[in-house]
Amino acid sequence: MSEWWSYGLSDFLMFAPGTYWRFVELHNREYWPGPLVAGILGLAAWWITARQGPGGQRWMMLLLAAAWFWVGWAFYWDRLAQIHLAAPLLAGAALVQGALLVAVGLVPQHSEPRPISLRMRRASLAAALGAIVLYPWAGLLTGRPLAQAEVFGWMPDPTALGTLGLVFAVPALRLWQRGLLAVLPALFMLAGAVHHASMAQ
Repeated sequence: MSEWWSYGLSDFLMFAPGTYWRFVELHNREYWPGPLVAGILGLAAWWITARQGPGGQRWMMLLLAAAWFWVGWAFYWDRLAQIHLAAPLLAGAALVQGALLVAVGLVPQHSEPRPISLRMRRASLAAALGAIVLYPWAGLLTGRPLAQAEVFGWMPDPTALGTLGLVFAVPALRLWQRGLLAVLPALFMLAGAVHHASMAQ
């Protein structure tokens, strides 16, 4: 029996990397033009946040919530659960994130939020825009076709990154609300990083 330290991340994969990316491609093709619509809605959420118009925070939160509900049900529960034992748990976490976004978006603000710096806001908007516009093209750098693109509002990793960016770019949120809405996306990003690292080995 091999020693435990001789194992790499790839030894704990439940499926081959090629199988996972074929699942992503099938997911994109089956619901097309869903990925395109999701990307457009992501740009709408970004524009609403950047514009800071009246009522914009609520609409942005609801768009993000819809993205997480879709990721939880369509990708994790309906798709990935076929090959991944943790998919139902991840689906539940995504649905919880969507519910939190709805709750924060619909509850009226009774006190003045703590302002955020212009530098933080610009960096957050840049991160969100990168998740929406650039992330889908990242797979081309590793030789994957565009049909296997990971799109904001459609796949978990860009959705998590974009959510973090938009949440920290909204001036109207209080500190505890930002923290509440950032925990699960941060964990999704960590899980995604481990997942991609294991497939790269």
